[in-house]
Amino acid sequence: MKLIGMMDSPYVRRVAISLELYGVEFASHP
Repeated sequence: MKLIGMMDSPYVRRVAISLELYGVEFASHP
């Protein structure tokens, strides 16, 4: 899964944390 967005965005950060909690592998693309 590719997570596209700026990591300083509260929404993107929340999604990233949720993905980690669920154990989903993802790559961040700023």
